[in-house]
Amino acid sequence: MNKITSITRRVIISTLTNGFDEDIGFDVIHHAYNLFGVMNPVEFLSRLYPLRKLQSKDSRYDNAEDDICKHTVVNPEDYPIGWVFEDDRFSLKNGSDENLLNFLTEIFHPEVRDESQEWMPIYHRINELLCADGYEFYLKGQISKRNVYGWRDKTVARFHSIKEQDIKCFTGLLIKQGDVIDFYRRDEFDDFTYEAIGVRLCDRYGTTASKGSALRQFLNDCMDEGVVLKLLSALIARYESSPRNNENERVLKLYKRCKSILDGAYKTNAMSCDAVKNLQREFSNEYLTSEMNLMLKMQDENPTEAIGKAKELIESCCKTILEANGERVPNNCELSKLVSDTTKFLRITPEDIPEDIPMAATMKALLGNLRAIAKAIAELRNAYGSGHGRSVAYKGLQPRHAKLAVGSSLTLVRFLWDSFQRKKAKEIETA
Repeated sequence: MNKITSITRRVIISTLTNGFDEDIGFDVIHHAYNLFGVMNPVEFLSRLYPLRKLQSKDSRYDNAEDDICKHTVVNPEDYPIGWVFEDDRFSLKNGSDENLLNFLTEIFHPEVRDESQEWMPIYHRINELLCADGYEFYLKGQISKRNVYGWRDKTVARFHSIKEQDIKCFTGLLIKQGDVIDFYRRDEFDDFTYEAIGVRLCDRYGTTASKGSALRQFLNDCMDEGVVLKLLSALIARYESSPRNNENERVLKLYKRCKSILDGAYKTNAMSCDAVKNLQREFSNEYLTSEMNLMLKMQDENPTEAIGKAKELIESCCKTILEANGERVPNNCELSKLVSDTTKFLRITPEDIPEDIPMAATMKALLGNLRAIAKAIAELRNAYGSGHGRSVAYKGLQPRHAKLAVGSSLTLVRFLWDSFQRKKAKEIETA
């Protein structure tokens, strides 16, 4: 269901087409920006849509790419300003929120945006409009020291073990009048954050950003809960080692609250973190380890990619087990068959459970669902995951759905790998 209203869409389209006026009290400044940046319309749109697969609106051409090239590159005056928003092939005016949001963030991508133009006023104006409907832009990384922006749903919690209100406790404790704890120089603070999480915060947010505003902005932007917890832990340790002569009862209470939040967050994350670390230690194949790391990282940043990786993790685990037994696995083998062959090799199918043992029916039901998990994840990946071309109307799933797929794949892989290890141990005992 779309949350961006027709009113917001209309104003966004007007802003990108005609610019907007900003009243600064004693004057009015007009801001305008070429939405295609340093690219032509074909180069820009090809980053988002399969133009050669979309139909042409000009009978002389076979596809949208040739059509648009003719009327916007060869003859740049053929189409009116803002034509792309009226073109139903791109569904920007009446399509899904995700389609419009992906389009908007691409405008401000470092490879697209024209740094010689003042694009920031347009960026902030559009962000204000989106915030009214429950979305927002955020800084998700850098390319060649240039900021890369993403979008997120403000109504969906970023993290599962730490809340937005919790983060405000830390900023309230650590930031005072733009400074952070006892860091007096920007370079000293940047050296500290780089050592803690590999990011120089003041450098990332520009020369005008204070240490406090850079920290506050990063904590607001970052989508990786592990990184946020790591930075907050490092800052609390610094706070504890710094002089605290003026610590009153309110500050002491805030400090204790921050310590409690960290303790609770790490306990919540302990189980899933331990499961991943154990798998990483046991899988000798570096590819499998990197896939697990990427899958966990992408749950929030890119749910589509995470779903694809969840399927690939099961596939890689099964192939590792079967190939260790000398079996040749076809490249195009379906996931459900891979899991079926693996469970047969490991003798963990429902048929392998004796009828006379306690809870036999329950165990058979659980084992029978192993293939169902694999089949469901494969189908989810085909519908929503990475690895397939998407139509303009495609709408992805939320991070919570990706976490369901990722969690299910980790559980299945954990069981298959434990069974494989147990089988190898028995073979050594009887050798």
